[in-house]
Amino acid sequence: MMPVLMMFFPVHECLVFVTIIHWFNGLWRLLLFKKGFDPRLIMTFGMAGIVSAIAGAKLAFLFSEIFLVGFTSVFLIIYSAYLLKNPKFSFKFSSVTAITGGVFAGFIAGVIGMGGAIRAAILSAFNLPKDVYLANSALLLVLIDSARLWAYFQEGVNIPELINLASWPGNNAYLSLALAILVSFPGVNLGKYLVERIPQEKFRIAIAVFLLVVGIKSLV
Repeated sequence: MMPVLMMFFPVHECLVFVTIIHWFNGLWRLLLFKKGFDPRLIMTFGMAGIVSAIAGAKLAFLFSEIFLVGFTSVFLIIYSAYLLKNPKFSFKFSSVTAITGGVFAGFIAGVIGMGGAIRAAILSAFNLPKDVYLANSALLLVLIDSARLWAYFQEGVNIPELINLASWPGNNAYLSLALAILVSFPGVNLGKYLVERIPQEKFRIAIAVFLLVVGIKSLV
């Protein structure tokens, strides 16, 4: 969602707006993908992601938008291209790799709001079964986005001030926010329908293609 909104609005205006929508999106996904939670993944990747998301959120308004978007985009393009060329590539799951991945994904989420793409890239490297990937991804989303929302508000973020109401369609950012939250629910249901029809061996390729498109779009 960040790459799309950044085409029309400043990055910092989009940050909290998108975080709130993603948080509800994560709740919908938790309702649909309930099986396969991995306590080790949550305690390593998740806890590291929470801490680094808070740190990133507190620094969010200090970094150059162009640098952050460019860095994230280039990473996604290189990684997804490599994964498409080497579809069997994987990391062996360990506490070190999970914590490192959590720190990276959480920090990017807090600073630029694109932690979902980074999280997808890292989790796909563990080559998890579909149900495990989706369930844990949803829970990690809720945990990390809760942490960064808390950090934004701790830093004194005021939604009416952050979101310039006059710059949003219909001059009503709150209506746009409510509609986006509602639309995210059928979006998750559509995602579930499509995922159930993607064979396990093609699942990582689908993720890689998505990441490549997001990376190119963000860079452009």
